Amino acid sequence: MKKPILFAAAAAMFVGAALCLLFCGRGESAAEGDAAEPGPRLLADAGARGRRVAKSAVRARSAGKAKVRRALRSPAAEGGEGGSEWTLDDFDDADHPYSVADKKAALELQLAQDALDEFDDEAVAAAERSRARGEQIVNPAALRAKDRFSAAAAAAAASANPAVRREALDAYSWRGGDYLPELTPMMADADAEVAEAAIDAVQTALDEMENPSMRFETAAAYVSTFSVNEEALDMLGVTMVSSAHEIIDAEDDTPEAERRALASRTMVVDTLATLIENGNGKSVDTAKEAYGDIASEDWISREEARKWAQDPDNYEAPEI
Repeated sequence: MKKPILFAAAAAMFVGAALCLLFCGRGESAAEGDAAEPGPRLLADAGARGRRVAKSAVRARSAGKAKVRRALRSPAAEGGEGGSEWTLDDFDDADHPYSVADKKAALELQLAQDALDEFDDEAVAAAERSRARGEQIVNPAALRAKDRFSAAAAAAAASANPAVRREALDAYSWRGGDYLPELTPMMADADAEVAEAAIDAVQTALDEMENPSMRFETAAAYVSTFSVNEEALDMLGVTMVSSAHEIIDAEDDTPEAERRALASRTMVVDTLATLIENGNGKSVDTAKEAYGDIASEDWISREEARKWAQDPDNYEAPEI
């Protein structure tokens, strides 16, 4: 009897050690995942199926513990092609329970994302360019997948349930700057958590713009049309200031560098002047504060701002 007992004890120790290694490894991976920067770069090296599983995992973390969706479930049927394991039962939220219509909207959004994941970004962009030019579309399936995703995300974004709107926001976020126009109005969402998440998503998309002039002008355009959420305006103002500082200083002492810097300063002050002259109270305040941070001067008028742009080192504001 001693041998079976010893064998069972050894087996138990082996299984316990294996489980320890497994869960310890998972804990380290989760810690690394939480420390990594969220967004599309998380998925850069993953395969198509891996991307779908990774996306679901990160989206579930961002939604908080109340999320009860089985997010790590693979959407691809094991051993099959074109199948899906997603069902209506995979979607719900503890704080904002899903109706049947909510579940259908969330399911369609997930399936649309899976379909779009089958095509790389360039294939989709090429198909869209062909349609815009009226040319024959080389890859119509990619275009259909993009259109399906856009329709599904728009339907989810229009849901009365904030948890479903959050599904749409997360889906837009994963697609990056292409969906900035859809993300921006969500900064004014009636649900505070959705609005805050939208502000973060828009800021991330703006930060990923490599061209500071485009980043500045995009943020300014949103300030001109958006004035509901002061936190959103604060974020856009900070983005304008940081972008402006990247473009207004001369790179060196050459005449050509100074001409480029002068053109950039003029663009910045004219853009801010237009916001101030045509905006509402909140957007006007945001633009004035941005000018103060950029020029280290109080806003007086477009004329005075242009004088500063011409010679910022020697400009002296008039006493008022």
